[in-house]
Amino acid sequence: MIFFHRLGILYVLVGNADRLLGYLSFSTWLVCLCGAISVLIFRRTMPDIPRPFNAGLVAPIVFIIGMSVLTLINIIFNPFDILVGILILLSGLPVYWLFVVKRTAALDKFSRSITIYLQKIFLVVPDNNNKQHD
Repeated sequence: MIFFHRLGILYVLVGNADRLLGYLSFSTWLVCLCGAISVLIFRRTMPDIPRPFNAGLVAPIVFIIGMSVLTLINIIFNPFDILVGILILLSGLPVYWLFVVKRTAALDKFSRSITIYLQKIFLVVPDNNNKQHD
């Protein structure tokens, strides 16, 4: 419900759902591209770390090539949408700085109270068992 509320506000501000999709698709492609590149970097720098599954080497490389082509085509044909998408992506940096880098005790207390409130509303309170599940 909260997600659709925010999405509705964005639709009104942008005026068209297709424009909004154009703005956000570049950001999504860029984040996926960085994630795939990080798979290769982590495989090279930390080869002995246990991983939940092995993606092989071909799949990430093919994915990186495909996402690079999609991203470059989008940059060439939609430069304005790309600029807006980058600004949307960069708008998260102040939030990251405030809530992660410069986190205060008052912010932790506020965050905990909001978390508990939302858990009660959405009925997703975590289980209090201390047992490890296999």
